[in-house]
This record gives sequence, structure tokens and C-alpha cells, in this order.
Amino acid sequence: MTSGHSLHIGRIEAIIIVGESPGGLDRQLAAMVSQGIPVAHVRRHGGRGLLRALEVLWRRHSLRPHEVLIVDGCVGSCRPPAGALRLDPGVAEAALAARSRSSAGTGLPAVPDDPDWTLQLDGADPDQERVRDSWLTIADGLVGTVGSPLTWFAPARREVVAGNAYVGVGPATDLLRVPDWTLLDGQLRTDRPIRRVLDLRTGLLHHAATSSAGRFRAVSLASRVMPGVGIIRAVGAGARTLRSGPAASSHGSGPTSGDTASKTPDATTGRLVGTPGGVAFAVANVVVGSGPGRHLERIAAIHVDPSRPPATTKAVDLLGRARSRGIDGIIADQRVAWARRWREMDIRLEGDARLQHAIRFSLFHLDASIGRQREAPLGPRGLTGPAYRGHVFWDSDIFVLPFFAATRPAAARAMLNYRVRRLGAAQEAAREAGLRGAWFPWESAADGRDVTPRWVVGPDGRRIDVWTGLRELHVIADIAWAGVWYAAWSGDRAFLDGDGRHLLIETARFWASRLERDPDGTVHLRGIIGPDEYHELVDDNAYTNVMARWNLRAAADAVERAGFTFGLPGRAEVADWRDVAGRIVDGLDPSTCLYEQFAGFHALEPVRIADLTARPVWGDVFLGRERTERAQVVKQSDVLMLHHLVPDEVAPGSLGVNLDYYEPRTAHGSSLSPGTHAALLARAGRFEAALDALEMTAYLDLDDRTRTAEQGLHIPTMGGLWQALVMGFAGIRPAGDALAVDPRLPPAWSLLEVPVRFRGRRFRVTLEHDRITLRSSGPVAVAVAGEGRLTVSRSPVALVRRGDSWVRRD
Repeated sequence: MTSGHSLHIGRIEAIIIVGESPGGLDRQLAAMVSQGIPVAHVRRHGGRGLLRALEVLWRRHSLRPHEVLIVDGCVGSCRPPAGALRLDPGVAEAALAARSRSSAGTGLPAVPDDPDWTLQLDGADPDQERVRDSWLTIADGLVGTVGSPLTWFAPARREVVAGNAYVGVGPATDLLRVPDWTLLDGQLRTDRPIRRVLDLRTGLLHHAATSSAGRFRAVSLASRVMPGVGIIRAVGAGARTLRSGPAASSHGSGPTSGDTASKTPDATTGRLVGTPGGVAFAVANVVVGSGPGRHLERIAAIHVDPSRPPATTKAVDLLGRARSRGIDGIIADQRVAWARRWREMDIRLEGDARLQHAIRFSLFHLDASIGRQREAPLGPRGLTGPAYRGHVFWDSDIFVLPFFAATRPAAARAMLNYRVRRLGAAQEAAREAGLRGAWFPWESAADGRDVTPRWVVGPDGRRIDVWTGLRELHVIADIAWAGVWYAAWSGDRAFLDGDGRHLLIETARFWASRLERDPDGTVHLRGIIGPDEYHELVDDNAYTNVMARWNLRAAADAVERAGFTFGLPGRAEVADWRDVAGRIVDGLDPSTCLYEQFAGFHALEPVRIADLTARPVWGDVFLGRERTERAQVVKQSDVLMLHHLVPDEVAPGSLGVNLDYYEPRTAHGSSLSPGTHAALLARAGRFEAALDALEMTAYLDLDDRTRTAEQGLHIPTMGGLWQALVMGFAGIRPAGDALAVDPRLPPAWSLLEVPVRFRGRRFRVTLEHDRITLRSSGPVAVAVAGEGRLTVSRSPVALVRRGDSWVRRD
């Protein structure tokens, strides 16, 4: 056996035994299994069985052929795929024994070279470093760590944030920062090759660089299986201790180890207290060897408690569990966890490789933004950056929650728990304003009270009053919609009969008390702000009014289904909701099916911003704030959002005329907007415009089109991308107790495959131009355009196109 074999063996992440397991390998195989390395057996000779085994390793463990050792005692029995290593049993036994003697834990996972599944960054660009740090963020749903170089680099944005742990009060409330656990000794040498590779398939971040301490290679991750645990394994010259910032040094003891090899980890522990909760952290380093071959293993444990100051013992206990599992085991668990999530959420697209990559980049960061916690507030930048201080807006309820409702319902429920547990604060806010029900705040943080600033300083130094906290009321209906959407996907009866119904009732009571009834019988909402925030304090914003109407009717339906049982609103109150809902002015012109965005919008200066400049653009900057207020320039989807969220509440056949009118007037000054437009343009069959809007959404951060990615990635925009693909192009959404499928596949795409979870069943839709294939883990009622209702169970169902309809293939 050559020395090259032992080097290659050190990078092996799985073993496939072809034929009978050679007895001499038992001890080595047992050692591999103890490290979390899967061992598969192919009893039959021939390439098909081997390929099936490799496919299983890919799906379950995110492993590629070059990470697999094939032990084959029958020379020529099968031909391994390119990149895989095949050895006969004798050579494999010696190689694995050598790997064991040299401490298998020092091996680094292979760096993937797969453009569909990686983000590869070479070199150092000081001007773009903070954007890159955001791109390379690793998060576990609880803690987010930006992907800065592991050694000191001045332009980097070294930041670790804890979700659902806030510090400060009022508008200054901010996410609590955690000490940077990733910094190694030395300063980055930008005159030497630098490479970082984020493996989207596994959540591993690979590093190769040279610091003032020498050349090193490393891998880091944020554990999806043990949230709060982060690891680094670094090989070569590098640091041995935690380089702690002011927060760490002021709350915990510093490390004490020297340069010599150590079996006992150096440790740093501490506690950061927020309002009212906080973070406890513990970090351990184990150093092996010295000089150029020095090897570092670091495990960080971060315990977040949003409700009370946590004891440092919580972090120490978590660190102990992580150390018991070991870095090899944590890496193996990470592969399995991410492989499971990709099976549940990966959208496969054929026909645009660059877009496919952007989709997976978005899904990776979207899914990592929420973990397994019981409640999950989510700010616009998730765990990737400090923008908006982690405050919660309608962004999370409308743009992020639908993704989780359809792929990971427990996460959607956790998002709703954040709202439900702050219902009392919302009721108090309504009472203080002389209203009934629940007034959820425009900006929310720790306790559910409004943290919207009342004024800001503009670019010219003048004070600008901020009205969103007092007048942008649609968030109340948006939260109710999110609850109904979750229930529609999950079928969660306990939520429908409990928290969900309570949420609908209290939001309906707010609208019933806030709406104004005129002598002529019409009902209005005056002095409000819709999603188009370029126009403030308007009357009868169509989006807000129609969403309020929907909210009232949904609450009435929920109470009537319950049979007006004790403790619920009575018949008179519910009848009033329905009566008020029917009288709300919505701005519709029945003769044209065009909605007026708010009273007087059609009288403003008729400006089509699409004719003046490329989008996205901040319209109030491009035209000036005063002119924008007087013009038909729309910040983001407003009227059009209704056709996306509540299509049954708008006039039949009204989508086309409203697209014609509002699309060229929309500046997309909010990153939330293009995804909705992409979905609606796809529904209308306007594929060129739909793909333009989809591209605007998919590359917003990767191209840094708004020059704001250095403050974090736009997580709700990523949710909007998912909605555009699933609800728009694939036409998948709940329809009562069935799942509707009504695809619109652009000519440029040959295939679109979407997995979802509906009513507890795993469901997959594969769309081609002339064929739909439906697969389900159990019985699911499906409504396909033109075919009507059918049931899909474990056997795939294929439909073929016949004219404008789909019919079941016999």
C-alpha cells in the first residue's frame, strides 16, 4: 500500500463492502461506525447494486463518490464511479488500521467541487468581504455565525447572533450578540491563496488560507442536530485558543493552554444577560501536536434562554454532550440532518443551472433561520446580520411561514407560538387605544410591545416622522392569515380549535372596532398605511381593507364551525362581523375589474417607473420623496398581493388588468415585492416578465443588488422565491382538504420538481411540459386543473396534457 492510500483514507466518510465482509476488517469497521461513518453492504456483484448504495449514501448522508471507500474482494465485479476509491480487503485493512493509528479524528472532510451545491469564494476582496461573510453564514436555527475568515482580517464582519434573545428596550431593542467562537490566532495573509467553500448540501464551511502563523486548512459548522453547538477542526499552522472579544473577556475566564500537545481542553465560559433572557456560552479547545502539523479541535456550546438569565452550567452541559459525541460524530450527524431536510425541501429545476444554484442557496439560508425551538421570532435578516435589530415584521408571517408550513410544520407552529404568546400584549395595546381585540405591533421584539421608532433622521438631517407603528395595520390580518395558512397545510385540528381560533377572533374584534361606519352604509379604514409605504395616511387602502374583510369572514367561519359554544362570540357579534365585512369599501371598479390602491390614487401623477429606470429602485430616492408621494409610484406589491394571498376575496378575472396597471408602476423598493410579481405573472402565463421578476428575487443577495447584503441576507425574499416557484409556477396550494396543482412551466424549463408536506404526508410533484407525476407517502386528495379530484397514495400517478387540461394516464 502506498502512502497515498493512507492520505486518501483519512478523507473517507463512508465505506461500501461488496460481497461478504472480510473478517479481518471487523475491528477497523467497528472503529469507523463508532466515529459516525456509515458502512453499507452490497451483497450482489454488479454495478447496479453499488450505484443504489451510493444513491442511498447521497440521500441520507450527503456523501459524494469521492468520499466513499469501496472494499471489493472480487476484482472486476463492479466499476466504481469516477472519483471513488476501490481497494481489495487486504489493502483496505492495512489502510484503515493506519488511519486509526494516526488518529482518524484529525482528517478533514473532502472539499466538494460541485457547482450545483457549493458557494466557492477565492481570494480576499476587502470591499466585498462583509457581503461574503453574510453569504457564508452558518446557522442552526438558534445561533447564526457569519462566515468570516478564521484568522483576523480587518474588513470582516465578525458577528454571532442569538435568535429570540434581545437586549435593550423600545426601538433600541436588539438581538443579543455572542462572543465570536471562530477566531484563530494570526492575521490573514491576503498575498497568499485564500479559499472558502460553503457546502450547501451539508452545511460544512471549508477554509484554506495562510495567516501570520502559517498555512492551514479547516472546516467549521453550526450543528443542526445539537443547536447551539459549533465546531472547528483546523489542520496545519493555526491557533490553539479562543481569541475572545470584549463581551467574552468581561463575562468569562480566558484560556490558559500553551503550545504543547494537550489531552485536556482549554475552556472559556461566560454569560451574557439580555432583557429579559440571555445567553450562556462555553468553548473548549483541544490541541494535538506542534509546529506546522499542529491540529486544533474546537467545540463551542451556546445556550439561549429568551425568558430568564441562563446559568453557565447549561452551556457546560451542552459542551459535555458535544464532546462525548465527538467532532467526527457531529459531522456525520450534520450530514444526515441536512440530507433529510433536502429530501423534504429541495426544488429541482432543469433548464437554468445558475437559477438552480440560487434556489438552493436561498433554501439553505431560509431553512437554517429556524430550528427546533418552541417559539421562533424571525427578523428580516434572520440569523445572518444585524439589520432591523432582529425585530419581527409582517415579513416573517407572510413570506417565511408559508415555506415552513409546507415543508416543516413544527417550525411554522413555532413562528405562530411567538405571536400567540404575545396575544396579551396585543390586547393591552388595543385597550389602550380604546379598541377591542388584539392590535399586534408593526415591529415586535421580546415581549410583544411595539418597538417601532416614532421618528428618524433623514439623509438631509431633518427629522422624519414614522407612522408605520401607529397606522400600518395590515400586520394584524397578516398574522391571522398565517395561522389559517399553517392549518390549511398541516391539518392541525388542535390549533384550529384552540390558539388559531382565538387568534382569528381577537383580530376580527380589532377590525370591527377600528372600522368606520358612514351614514350611507359603507365601511372604511381611514388614515392608514398599506404595503406601499411611499403613500402614508391614506384612506381605504385596498390591501388592508380586503385583508380585514377576509379576517372578519374567516373568524365568523371559525366560530360557526364550533357551534357558538360557551366562551365564544355570540350570534349577534358574528352577524355584525359578516355585515361589516360585506360593506367594506375595497376600491374595485366593477366595470373594469381594476382596484384603486387607495382613495385618490388614480388622481395622482401617472408615473410608470418601469419606463424611467431599471428596477429594483428606491422610488423615493430616484424621484425625490415629495414627488413620489404625489405620483402613482408603488413601493411594493399592494393590490397585487391580494391576488396572491386571498384570490377568493378578489373579483374573478381581475388579475390581468391589475397586473397591466400596477406592475409597471411598482419600483420594487422592497425586496419582498419581486417574488410576488413573479408568482402572479407566472399564473397569468406571462413567462418572460415572470422570469425577470424571479431573477430579481433569486439574485438579490448573490448580486447584492440593493447594496445591503453586508448587513445580512434577505430571508423573507428567499421565502418569496419559494412561493413564486411553488405557488406561482407549480400552482400548488391547499384547496380545502385537497391539494391543488395547476402548473405554469416556462418554455425554457424542461422540469420542475417540488416536495411538500400536506396533512402529514410527504408529497412530490414533478412537472414537465406534457406530463405531471404525483407521488405521496400516503393518501392525499389532489385537485388537478382539468382532471378534477383524484387520490394519490404510495403508487405514483401520472397525468398527461390534453389541450389545456390534464388527464390521468391509463
